[in-house]
Amino acid sequence: MTDVLIIENRIDTAELIRDYLEMHDISAEIEENADAGLSKALSGDYSLLIYDREIAGIEMGAFLSKVRDRLDLPVLLLIPEDADAEQIRALDAGADDVMVKPVKGGVVTARVRALLRFYNRVRGVDAADAAVLECNGIRIDGTKRRVRVRGKEKKLTRKEFDLLYFLMRHPDEVYTKEDLYRNIWGMDAAGGIATIIVHIKKLREKIEEKPSHPVLLMTEWGTGYYFSGENDSK
Repeated sequence: MTDVLIIENRIDTAELIRDYLEMHDISAEIEENADAGLSKALSGDYSLLIYDREIAGIEMGAFLSKVRDRLDLPVLLLIPEDADAEQIRALDAGADDVMVKPVKGGVVTARVRALLRFYNRVRGVDAADAAVLECNGIRIDGTKRRVRVRGKEKKLTRKEFDLLYFLMRHPDEVYTKEDLYRNIWGMDAAGGIATIIVHIKKLREKIEEKPSHPVLLMTEWGTGYYFSGENDSK
């Protein structure tokens, strides 16, 4: 199996990434056309996708939606500018990680290896780790990856689900942003702190009755975040 599919129409960038990946024994294939890249991605022959948001032919959200409907694999998105709004849009659309161009081959390789390690750990989770958890009106199914909040099903992105599931498995335990990024994204938190803040904010909007006054996803000021296991109906 070819491990990585690089969908990128700038051949210099694509070859740089491929060469670094192959230096670390990760095979990679390049596809310069967006439609052909999507077709190849949906074949199921790849372990990870690298996709340039600027490639012509398919809008980013549509591409990610089609991939997510069919496949369970990590997607690293390349974006053109280091703006919070760009990164938020990419993560909300379903990307697992985001890098700003121009990229460095060594950093891309490190991110790819970390994403593959994380997904392999998730796929190796045993039945006990994929249990159904229920607390304070939230029911989360680790096997079916479904969430119900006060009886209503909520659609979470992959990382939102992983973050909520992790915190609910460890109620009332405080985790720093660095801890969460390391556990959920599988890599050190350099550049990842803003990602955690964004995901916590989005989760609160989806599970809290009053996101500005959370009672579930709590902040321990100066330390980090935790899921409150205390029954708020008392």
